[in-house]
Amino acid sequence: MKIERQNGAFSFYQTERIGDVTIKIRLFDSFGGIRKGFQEVAKNAVTQTAHYLPLHELTINIKNDPKKVIPNHGHSGRKLSAKEVQITVNPSFSDKEKLLQVELPRSVSHELHHAVRDKALPDEKSSLGAALIAEGLATVFETDVWGGEQSSWAKPLSKEQTETLLEKVIFESEDQNYNHARWFFGSSDLPRWAGYSIGVYLVKEYMRLHPSETAATLVGTPAKVIIDDLRQTVLKRKEMVP
Repeated sequence: MKIERQNGAFSFYQTERIGDVTIKIRLFDSFGGIRKGFQEVAKNAVTQTAHYLPLHELTINIKNDPKKVIPNHGHSGRKLSAKEVQITVNPSFSDKEKLLQVELPRSVSHELHHAVRDKALPDEKSSLGAALIAEGLATVFETDVWGGEQSSWAKPLSKEQTETLLEKVIFESEDQNYNHARWFFGSSDLPRWAGYSIGVYLVKEYMRLHPSETAATLVGTPAKVIIDDLRQTVLKRKEMVP
């Protein structure tokens, strides 16, 4: 275990070797005596994820900030770059066992999938379609690694909701100015988590058409390839009736 100071704050970090690759796991001093528990869970999650993905050198930051976690889940995650991901947790979350045994490991795998995809596709432009496929793949991937039920924000929508969203995706997938919060966190016209749910739907539909593919093997496949293929099936424009 090593200590470093960054921007005036102390952090504790350890490195995990995966073959020739070094993964840095860093927790900040606000964790106090429970730091080792979170660090060990993250270390095990990295090792498990490496069985599925070709990881590269990067840093995983784990921060204690209860105000920035998903309500009723005790954590949140984001990819900062291909070389750095961040997991934010609430160590005082009421169901700490679930946080440590389920939520944190899945979040680490999810964000690592994003980082590997970002490294594989550095020139992929940001768009609604790219976001839907990236989140769909990462969400399916975490279940491939850890099993269990799909994360609650990716539960299947009703048939009517799915059809309505697919119609939107058909015409908006290439939109580079899409409203991310609207699609992924809900709005007056879209249900909460809609982007995650429809992203998972699209990825699973693509894998149904291509049974040899998995969320891991598709980590470097451009979103456009997947969406263009689906335009022959679930994203096919309906005939206009005069």
